[in-house]
Amino acid sequence: MSTGIVTAHALRVREGPSRTDLVLGLIYKGEIVELLDTSPEGTWKNLRTVEGIVGWSSAKYLLDQGGKPLPDPEPATGQYRVTAHALYVREGPGRTYRAIGYLKRDDVVSAIGASADGKWKQIRHANGLAGWCSGKYLFSLDDVEPPLEPDPDAIQY
Repeated sequence: MSTGIVTAHALRVREGPSRTDLVLGLIYKGEIVELLDTSPEGTWKNLRTVEGIVGWSSAKYLLDQGGKPLPDPEPATGQYRVTAHALYVREGPGRTYRAIGYLKRDDVVSAIGASADGKWKQIRHANGLAGWCSGKYLFSLDDVEPPLEPDPDAIQY
């Protein structure tokens, strides 16, 4: 196994090594993927994205870099507060994925994961809605410093 870099602007990841197979998602120029196998004729590569999607893409748009397999994505922890008036929750990490619901300003969600570039966050709401949101509109509640306790011996002005 080795790693590869996507050279196309956007490349479909398919269920099988054929243009007629179901599209599972998209990968974009510059993304690094793990190359798992090659079709017998050498025109398709079986790959795994950093988000864990396993499928087939045209070998023509993947530059084999050799190297080690991708590490498993680390699970995210913590919570976010929604800062947008309304924020779509999507099936995958990108605007090309179908919206499956939305969140309202000040909703608090739990972190599940993040895209490799950190721009998209995988979340779960208390109502059970789970999916991906743009990180631009999520404020990490874990970054907030707790207020300092007042010093009882300090001089108050």
